[in-house]
Amino acid sequence: MIKKLGIGCGGLILLIIVIGVATSAGSQRGSGTPGGSGATTAPQQAKVGDSIRAGNWEYQVTKTDTQKTVTWSQFGNKTDAKGTWFIVYLTLTNRGNQNFGIGTQDFALTDVGGVTYGGDTTTGFSYADFQKLSKLGFGDQYPPGVPVNTLIMFDINPAATGLKLALKQASGTTIDLGK
Repeated sequence: MIKKLGIGCGGLILLIIVIGVATSAGSQRGSGTPGGSGATTAPQQAKVGDSIRAGNWEYQVTKTDTQKTVTWSQFGNKTDAKGTWFIVYLTLTNRGNQNFGIGTQDFALTDVGGVTYGGDTTTGFSYADFQKLSKLGFGDQYPPGVPVNTLIMFDINPAATGLKLALKQASGTTIDLGK
């Protein structure tokens, strides 16, 4: 009798655990947004030419270019890439209600193999200035509603494919760069 009682209690405890786990998993699936509505917001995927509005910013990649060497001064100063310079030209507009900062650290380039490239912070600044474009400095503040034409340079493996620009201030949104 005591043995049957022990098996019955053990079975009841196991049943309570299974119900608790099932209920917990179900509530996690339905909590993609605050309030548990079940809707989740997937990161946006865009391509060159699309305008993306995310967070405080509107992003538009206007074109891309590749070069082995860039000339960044009127005196002919040049810098060679260790691989290939991949240059992303973009227009950024602050859509917030106050000045916000954005810089090269807010972007990354990824390829189909999962390699991540950081933006060049020296030659890229000089090349942007030479091209008469705004330089994305660390901590520079931009006023609301003013479009900023700029570029970001990445020194990449020449064989890289499937390039996407990751927008760090935009929760995983990427722009397919078509290479």
